[in-house]
Amino acid sequence: ELGHILAADHQELHLDPDIQAKEQRVEPTEMRANAFAAALLMPEAELRRRVVRGFDKRAFAALAIDLGVSPNALAFRLADLRLIDSMGRDHFGALSMNVAAQISGLSNLVAERSAASLTVRLPGLLGKDLFDAYSSGATTLRPYARLLGVSAHELRASLESHDREH
Repeated sequence: ELGHILAADHQELHLDPDIQAKEQRVEPTEMRANAFAAALLMPEAELRRRVVRGFDKRAFAALAIDLGVSPNALAFRLADLRLIDSMGRDHFGALSMNVAAQISGLSNLVAERSAASLTVRLPGLLGKDLFDAYSSGATTLRPYARLLGVSAHELRASLESHDREH
């Protein structure tokens, strides 16, 4: 999606009907966005440094986990860069993320990343803007408290306690 934004492909809300559909993969804006994502997430220099003689399924799995990309995406990127052939692409690309994690011995890292991806992250700039609006008297504490998932009463008590301490 970042590739679409940077290329100014879409200026309004866009819903991809099925990004796996063949016609979507050959759409010029999709091809450009996918190429951008591949280069950003799987830099050519890093791939050339890591794909050396003896590159095997374990090294491939570790590389996919390290880069945080699917084995299928990595296999296609390596084939596009001619670092592996089409047979290697099909063989490596068939791995699931779970199998790659097991083969590479990085199951704990994958589990940590999966757990972190489920963690709710508050929008920092919105939080700052809401707090600034409250501090300047432009709004009540309610919108900021709502964003934080606490009652305005609890937040006010916390802020007052913090003010007394400092």
